[in-house]
Amino acid sequence: YFVVLVMGHVFWYIESGENELFDKSFTKGVMDGLWFSMVTVTTVGYGDIVPITGFGKGLTILWMFFGILCFGVFSGSVSDQINTSAAENAITGVSDLSTFRVGVLNRLAEPVVAGLNLGADFNFQQVLCADIVDCEEKLV
Repeated sequence: YFVVLVMGHVFWYIESGENELFDKSFTKGVMDGLWFSMVTVTTVGYGDIVPITGFGKGLTILWMFFGILCFGVFSGSVSDQINTSAAENAITGVSDLSTFRVGVLNRLAEPVVAGLNLGADFNFQQVLCADIVDCEEKLV
């Protein structure tokens, strides 16, 4: 929100000299700039306040792209989190591990199940690890 606040001041400063839609007084004018900044970055774009200077129009285009980028990154992160949660919650048994790399501690793999490849037996990619830290480094 700090960036929106700064850009509201910038838009007011750029446009207030030539644009009647931005009030000349600092308090009212900056509020106009904040309003314009917020509706532009969120891609709502009411159209009640618009830039008329060339520099203001160019900066507005960049500000719109910045808003699209921010909301795209945010929605992509949310989508990724939902997909990760869905994949993690879909594991109900060993057979569901076929698409995952699974860390198996060496001390658990030998001698309890000596000679067995758990990954081959249960259809998942087995990654042998010395300890939990080793598994984390190999799997993440």
